[in-house]
Amino acid sequence: MNFKLAGARTQNISFGCIQSLAYFFADFVYKHSKELKCENVVFSGDMFKNQSMSNLFYKHINPNNNIAFKELIKI
Repeated sequence: MNFKLAGARTQNISFGCIQSLAYFFADFVYKHSKELKCENVVFSGDMFKNQSMSNLFYKHINPNNNIAFKELIKI
């Protein structure tokens, strides 16, 4: 609400939310990859079909881990 009152556009607020989510996942992956000794991270789903979102996640997670995006992972 404060951002809207300050004149921020909806797109800017949305990007900020996605960027916060990317930071959250980067911290989560970093912490747990050390505990589990894993080097590879795979993201899957329609959310990552968006190039901007995928790039943002790639940018924040890639320095510490190998990252891949898969369209669908069958279990």
